[in-house]
Amino acid sequence: MKKNVKNTALVLILAIVLFSMTSCLTLSEPQEPVTVTVSGTGTVYLQPDMVNFSIEVSETAPTTKEAQELTNQKIAKVLELLKKHNIEDKDISTTALSFSTDYYWDNGKKSSNGECVSQSIYVTMKNIEAFSTLADALGTSISGISLYNVKYESSKKAEASIEARQKAYQNALDKATQYSKEVNLLNVQANSIKEGNVNYSFNAKGSSVMLAKANDMVEEASTGTQVPTGLITVSVSTEVQFILK
Repeated sequence: MKKNVKNTALVLILAIVLFSMTSCLTLSEPQEPVTVTVSGTGTVYLQPDMVNFSIEVSETAPTTKEAQELTNQKIAKVLELLKKHNIEDKDISTTALSFSTDYYWDNGKKSSNGECVSQSIYVTMKNIEAFSTLADALGTSISGISLYNVKYESSKKAEASIEARQKAYQNALDKATQYSKEVNLLNVQANSIKEGNVNYSFNAKGSSVMLAKANDMVEEASTGTQVPTGLITVSVSTEVQFILK
């Protein structure tokens, strides 16, 4: 009888110990953190300080040799003008050179006008204020050339990208902080960051945003070739997950 009582007491003690251990384990299990994932955008505006463009020279003659000589002569004139406008050799590069036969159709018959030689050069001009003067000079002193792919750029795009990322993160943090106040969890900690698109675009002068941002915009010239003025927009998007505590 006493042995049975002892066994029963021992079983009860073990049950109590196991229950206590289970309770401790249950209480110590970590809870899933409260998270919020938000997007952020950052935008920086830059005044262009350089311009990229291409110039194409194309000549047709009875033979390829003659066409090439004419093209070379005109290219030499173009290069001379570029150097007069303080464009360095390292900012000038040949991007295309082609030889072809120039055909035309006459009453359904295909005939040849001669041999055609075309050459294109790519130019980076770091004195953007002088671009209109150069365009005037090219147009008035050299005939039969094409100027195309005019693109306005800034030497400060890398710095602007860093600033845009900072703004994008701050924008996401502001949103997460607002959500944290709604649930009374005021400690906000970034858990993961995923960068989205990084965009660069030139916007012609005229929009209300740019008029507000560009107080120091270069004034348009009253005579000569009119070139677009505006701002380069650098925008970054990001997605951030925050832990709320």
